[in-house]
Amino acid sequence: MASKRILLSLENSRLGDMALDAAAGLATELQAQLQGLFVEDINLLNLAGLPFAREVGHASATERRILLSDIERSLKAGAMHAQQLLAKTAERLQLQWSFKVVRGQLIADVLSMANEADLIIFGQMKTIQNESPILPLKQHIQQALVVFDGSPASQHALMTALLVARLNATTLSVLVESNTTESKNALREIATSKLTTYLSKTRFFYTQTPHLTHKIQALLKEKKGILVIGKTHHQFSYKALLQLLGSINCPVILAT
Repeated sequence: MASKRILLSLENSRLGDMALDAAAGLATELQAQLQGLFVEDINLLNLAGLPFAREVGHASATERRILLSDIERSLKAGAMHAQQLLAKTAERLQLQWSFKVVRGQLIADVLSMANEADLIIFGQMKTIQNESPILPLKQHIQQALVVFDGSPASQHALMTALLVARLNATTLSVLVESNTTESKNALREIATSKLTTYLSKTRFFYTQTPHLTHKIQALLKEKKGILVIGKTHHQFSYKALLQLLGSINCPVILAT
């Protein structure tokens, strides 16, 4: 792999630290530059501008009006915190880094920069709670799960997932997407030939295309970890990727 730029989405996510750890490890191994991106959610800001918008405190159960100034202040604090985390991590590991704040829609804005990066990393999608401090919650990576269909992008994803698994000394789970027994066996052989010495820590699973998302959700519910997919995978259009990020409890790496 010759990845030189890793784009990291640093939205307010309780799994943001796991995504940052993964990005930093990959950047160190690949001698890549970390590019942090914080997207101020335009939909959230538009909602705050509506006179009837209300929020209910998670801890207090008290209802109050959502104020645009509160949301903007929370976003500014989140961006500052994300930049500090990125800077501290990059400087500790002597990595090149940059940070950018944009206002828009998370996935659309990140994907618009896809051609500038070799890997794209998302944390878990999570709405900002004004009463909750933006603090990382450390979680151990129990597996690196990769969707493999034999395409060039999925082969890149496979090698990225292998690197994540090795760096974290954890399980590599290969989800082979195949609709026939013949292609299933052929794809396993291709994957096996690339994994060589890591096969003892590798698990293989199989699924047909219509059941792919459900299988991903089941595997990630069994073991928390990081999902790696090829950016050009036919199943993950903008809408499908948005739904996936909202339904799973782990960061996602897109291999371009």
